[in-house]
This record gives sequence, structure tokens and C-alpha cells, in this order.
Amino acid sequence: MWLFLSLITAFFWGVAQLLVKKGLTKITPLVNNIIYDIIFFIIIGCLTFSNGINFKLLFLVIPFTVIIAFCYLSYYYILKKGQLSLTGTVMAGYPIFTIVLAHLLLAERVSEFQFLAIMIVIFGMIMISLPSERISIKSLKKQSWFYWGVVYAILAGLGDFISKVAINKSDLYTFLFALSLSFLFTSLIYFVVDKKSRMPLSFSFEQYKYAVSGNLMMVFGMLTFYTAISSGLVSLVTPISSTYAAITVVLSIKFLHEKITKIQSFAILLLILGIILIGL
Repeated sequence: MWLFLSLITAFFWGVAQLLVKKGLTKITPLVNNIIYDIIFFIIIGCLTFSNGINFKLLFLVIPFTVIIAFCYLSYYYILKKGQLSLTGTVMAGYPIFTIVLAHLLLAERVSEFQFLAIMIVIFGMIMISLPSERISIKSLKKQSWFYWGVVYAILAGLGDFISKVAINKSDLYTFLFALSLSFLFTSLIYFVVDKKSRMPLSFSFEQYKYAVSGNLMMVFGMLTFYTAISSGLVSLVTPISSTYAAITVVLSIKFLHEKITKIQSFAILLLILGIILIGL
């Protein structure tokens, strides 16, 4: 079941990235995060209350979920530090940090065959995000986007790892409700601190349609992702769900008429191969 849910997550996030990317041409990352948090709170709130929340465990996991929220909500801010194709390449390596932490601190063990498959998926993820122009190793040292990309890769890897720890210490629905509260809390802090990204209140459907639809898909993806890691190894779920980038590339070719490189074509084949091997 975790494998199926991981693939569904990749689909939701792949579509969401395309829509949110288009939405960010009309709104700021701060506004986008607030839209995401409101949608997450409404959907997850209704779902968790209908399934029951353990309020004794709620206060135990909130410190974890606040850290997770800060890790995830930094995504669009860090992405602005450089070009999507450049910063995204470094960001794509985040499952490596999740796998290392899960191995060292959760004692998750995967077979040598699964480890090879995971490496194929991660390598494919990095390849599919590679920019078309060549970049020398020397030039990386002078580029701030590279270091910001590494920062996010660490934060995202840490966020997935802490999510698994928090779910293990509570239950799925209590964790999700705590996370929905934490997202609202962290967005409030971002709103106070990031004054430049505030926008006048507007009710224009044209301005918000991509952000709302994209974040709706993102929330559905988060729901299937957390359901997957509650029943499976986070060191397996994270690499598979991270293949959403391949779906975004394919959709960009179809709907945005973007061209795909030979390297990206090969990377997609690697991702498919890696997923098949993990599922064997």
C-alpha cells in the first residue's frame, strides 16, 4: 500500500508544482504559503476530527510539527535565491539526508537491492533537474543559490525524517492536526517578518486560481505522503514520492510546450527503473 500511496503522492505533487509555479507569477511566496496553510487546515481539520484526535499526544508532537512546518515552508523562499533549474538540481538530493537520518537514528534497514534502487531514483531526480547550460565546480563556490539549495535539501530531508518520528510517537490523525496548526503558526511568523511579500487583499479569481488549485493538489499529496510513511519506511517512501519532478517535466512539455533534453529523457527512464526495482 505504501508504494501505491507514494506514487499517488508523486502525481499530486507533480501537477501541483506546475500550477503553483504558474500561480507564483501573480502572487508572492508568502501569500502562496498562506493559501496552502488555510487549505491544509480546512481539509485536514475536517478529516482528523471525524477520525479522532488524541489531545494528550497532541502537545507532545507540536514541537516536532513546528520544526517540520518551518522546514517545508522555506521551499519557495529558497527557490527565489536562484533559477529553478539551478537551485532545483541541488534541492533534488534531499532524500539522501532522509535516508541517512532514518538509517542512523530510526534503525531503518533496506536490502542492498533496495539501496541500489534508491540511488538510481535519486540520481535520476538530480539528472532531471539539471540545467541545460554547463556549470563548473569552481563557479559553484561563488554562487549563493548553490548553498541555499543545499540548505533546503537538508531542511526537507530533516522534515521528512522528523515526520516519521512524530507519527511513531503519536498517530497519523493527531500528527496531521498538529501539523495544520503549526503551518498556520509559522505562516503568521513569516507574515510578521516578511513585510515585503505582503499583498493587498484581492478577490480576483484570475489572480488566485492557479495558486488555489495547485495548493489543493499539494495538500492531497501531503495526505497520501504521510499515510504512506505511517505504514512504510520513510527511507523508501521519500525517494519514490520525490519523483514528482519527472511528472512536472512531462506536464510542462505537454501544456507549456517546453522542450525535454536527452538527459531528462534518460533520467525519466532511470526513475521508472528505480521505482520498479524498489517495488519488487
